[in-house]
Amino acid sequence: MKSIFRHNRLAMTLMSLGFLAACGGGGGVVMPKVISGTVIDGYIEGATVCLDVNSNLICDPGEPSSTTDKNGSYSLSYSGSIDGLLVLAVVPEGAIDSELGEVKQAFDLMSPAENALTVTPITTLVASDMATRKVAVEES
Repeated sequence: MKSIFRHNRLAMTLMSLGFLAACGGGGGVVMPKVISGTVIDGYIEGATVCLDVNSNLICDPGEPSSTTDKNGSYSLSYSGSIDGLLVLAVVPEGAIDSELGEVKQAFDLMSPAENALTVTPITTLVASDMATRKVAVEES
């Protein structure tokens, strides 16, 4: 009797594995990507950072966003492709620059989302060039 149960259990296990293999085993679940980094012109506290999903150079409602902490750190979560997208940092009056103190005039920074470990004036130049020439990170 024990051997019948073992054979049935083995058959059920093999059938289950076959079903999982047939559907890819992943079930079509898309895992979110975490994009995190630091906004620096001196570390910027109080900047709004977003993933510009619709590429209009504005942090729109519904786009992944966060606010930088005292170390300029941010973290975003997104489930789609980030190829060709930008991370924007909107630095308002009153934000704190760790080197210069309170920001007196608002400004924006950006970085290609694929390489957004830091968002700085230099990455802003690179991202701006990419947007103007409509090229990928590797080509700029």
